[in-house]
Order: sequence, then C-alpha cells, then structure tokens
Amino acid sequence: MTPPTHYSDEPPLVHLWQYGKNDPNPYHVEWQLLLDAIRQNKPHNEARRAGEAEIAALMGRVATHSGQLVTWDQMMKCNFQFVKDIDNMTFDTPAPIHNGQDGIYAAPQPGITKEC
Repeated sequence: MTPPTHYSDEPPLVHLWQYGKNDPNPYHVEWQLLLDAIRQNKPHNEARRAGEAEIAALMGRVATHSGQLVTWDQMMKCNFQFVKDIDNMTFDTPAPIHNGQDGIYAAPQPGITKEC
C-alpha cells in the first residue's frame, strides 16, 4: 500500500508531504512555490485557496454563534451580511451595531442567533 501523500492542487502537481517523513515547514513550501513560479515566469494564484480558507473560518463562526451544524453548501448559499450596504458607508455613517443600556454589546446566543 502506498503511504498517503499530499500534492499541490495547481498543475503541475508538486509533492508536498508524505506520511512517515518529516513535515516540511508549510511557510517554506508556500514561499518556494511562489519563488519557483516567479523564476519560471509561470502564473501563481492563491486566491481560490485563500477564499476557501475564509469560508471555512466563517463556517466555524456561524456554527459557534448559531449552535448548529453548518455545511459547506449552506455557507456558499448564505446571503448573511454583518453590515447592510457596507459599500456605501462613509466616516459620517452611524455605527451599524450599538451597545445595550448597560454599555455591553450583545453576545451571540447559540440556538437563537441566526446568520445563514
């Protein structure tokens, strides 16, 4: 049986990791892939990976705040906005959230809070 391995998800596939061998420093690997692309004048785009990492982080936030299991598909279809019409905010726009009478901002309540 071949030990598990991990390859980069951009062609050409680059062998990044193999079970039973020392883990390479992920920051060095990432830097090396970028430098190789520059030196070989090849495209290098991390946008998809960065976007997917952000969706994963938001999944954790939504699951924590709502107390519910959240799927990838739910997150991709979610229209939740932390601030409505954020593109039109200026320095003169009132703050989108406000503290309570006690001066404390409301905390999310799992099972009650809805974000998606």
